[in-house]
Amino acid sequence: MSNPKHITVRVYLPSEDFKRQFQAACALEGRKMSDVLLELMEDWLAQRAGSDDKSTGKREEGQ
Repeated sequence: MSNPKHITVRVYLPSEDFKRQFQAACALEGRKMSDVLLELMEDWLAQRAGSDDKSTGKREEGQ
């Protein structure tokens, strides 16, 4: 059963093989795919927040 505070996000992948590769890599590390995707999304948002110029929406020079 899912956590009532969590929501569902549908992701379209390029192929079933791509999904199997990701699923296998997660299994090898003993991690849930959703946990890995959450980590990737959090990292991406943090990187984006640190490299965006808030006033123009443009990336800072040198990034």
